[in-house]
Amino acid sequence: MTDLPIRVKLSREYDNEVPEYLPHDKIYLIQVGYKLFRLSGFSLSFDGPSYFTRFFEVPENADTVLFIDRNPKVFEYIYNHLQGYTLNVENEYMYIHLWSESFYFSLTRLQDFLIRDYLYANIGGKTFKISKCLFDQSNLPNYFTLNYDTMLQEKAIIEKVKSLRPPPHAPPSIDTRSSKLFEDILELLKGNYGVITSDEHRALLIRECRYYRFLGLEQRILKHSILFNSFLNKHEIVLSLHDIQAKGLVNTSSGRNETLLEYQRPLINDQQRILIMQINSNEGLNGRITLQLNLSFNIITLKLQDKIALKFSQVFKNYSDSIDKDKESMSLKVHSLMNLVIKEI
Repeated sequence: MTDLPIRVKLSREYDNEVPEYLPHDKIYLIQVGYKLFRLSGFSLSFDGPSYFTRFFEVPENADTVLFIDRNPKVFEYIYNHLQGYTLNVENEYMYIHLWSESFYFSLTRLQDFLIRDYLYANIGGKTFKISKCLFDQSNLPNYFTLNYDTMLQEKAIIEKVKSLRPPPHAPPSIDTRSSKLFEDILELLKGNYGVITSDEHRALLIRECRYYRFLGLEQRILKHSILFNSFLNKHEIVLSLHDIQAKGLVNTSSGRNETLLEYQRPLINDQQRILIMQINSNEGLNGRITLQLNLSFNIITLKLQDKIALKFSQVFKNYSDSIDKDKESMSLKVHSLMNLVIKEI
C-alpha cells in the first residue's frame, strides 16, 4: 500500500459550477423520434443556455414533453454529454451528425469538445480519428482543417436560420487515396520516421503530403544528407534538384565577397547550410547533362538540357548572372561563378 495521493486528470470542459437555468431537481421530458429521454434541470443547465433551457424556462412548457423529430441514436450522445460523460464518437458520420446537432441546439460546451481535440475523416474506406495536436504551424492549414473551417463558417447560418432541421453535412471522405499510406503519414506526424521503408515509399508519402497540404512534413521527409565540411567549418545539406525550392535559397554574398550559396528548408525553421545539389536521373527531370572543364582558363561549365534545364532556371532564376540560356535548344550553361557543387547519381 502507498500513501501517495491518487491524482485524477479532469477533462478540460468539466466545470463543477453549473448555473441554474432550470431548477436543478426538476425532471424534464424530451421525446426524440421513437425514444423518450428524462433529464434533470441540472443536466440541461450543464450546457446552457440552449434550445432546451429556453424551451422549458417558458412557464407553460415546464411540464410538457418537448418533441424533436431527430435521430435518437445521435441524441444519446447529447444525453450522455449533458450528464457529464466524456464522449467517444464511433465514426466520422456520427461525429458530423453530432457536430451539426450541437450548433442547432446551441450546445456550446459540446461544440468546444468536438472542435478542440480531434478531427474525423474516411480515407480509402477506413475511419481515422485525427488528433489536432499532430498539426504544428508548418502543417497548417491543411486539407482537413480547411474542410472543418468551412463548416464552422456555416454554423452562423445554422443558428440564424433556425429551420425545422439543420442542413445536411458530409464528413471528409476520400476514396481515391490509400488508407495504408495515410496511416504512415500519421506516424510521420508523430515523429516516427522509421516507417519509411524505401525511396519508392518515400516518394509516395511525399505525394500524399502534397495532396493533404502537410507541407512542413514534406520538407522533413525529403531525402537529404547533412554533412560537416571541416575545411570551411560549416555544415552542408545535400538535396536533389527536384526538391529544391527557390524560396529556400540564401545568398550571403556582399559586394566582392562571394560566398557559397546556402539553403534553408522552408516552413520548418531549419538552419542555413551550404547547398550541395544532386541531379537524380530517375525523378522525371529528363535531359542531357554535360560537364565541361576548361583547364586553360580554370572554368567549369555545366550544360543542362530539356526538363533539367527548365527546373534549374526556375529554382536559380535570381542567381542567373552566370547562366547562358539557349531558348531554341532548351538548354543552359552554368559557369563556376555559381559556386555550386554538382553531383550526378
